[in-house]
Amino acid sequence: VVLLPYLSIVMWAIVRHRRYMTSVATSAQHLRMFRFLFFQFQPHAYYFGGAVSLRGLLVCIVPVVAKHPAIQIITLCSIMNLFQIASRYVRPWRSNIADLVDGCLSILIV
Repeated sequence: VVLLPYLSIVMWAIVRHRRYMTSVATSAQHLRMFRFLFFQFQPHAYYFGGAVSLRGLLVCIVPVVAKHPAIQIITLCSIMNLFQIASRYVRPWRSNIADLVDGCLSILIV
């Protein structure tokens, strides 16, 4: 329940990102407020901060929603594999090493 307002602000910032970047007056303030979302990723993948936040929320919710351990494992593996495929396709991180480490850690977790 506490994470939903955070996730909505993150999604709002991502949706408004293009509009703020076209205005010189608001672009610096917007980037300063939400730099944790945008500075980790390449410019073409500015939206991936929202995907990482969503992945964290989904991973946290699985043990609460699914009570049976087998369902929890299957659901967590599905979530991690889905985001790993998206990460391999988009290659959002600023460095190739970060992309490689993200992929390797996702494989090791699954």
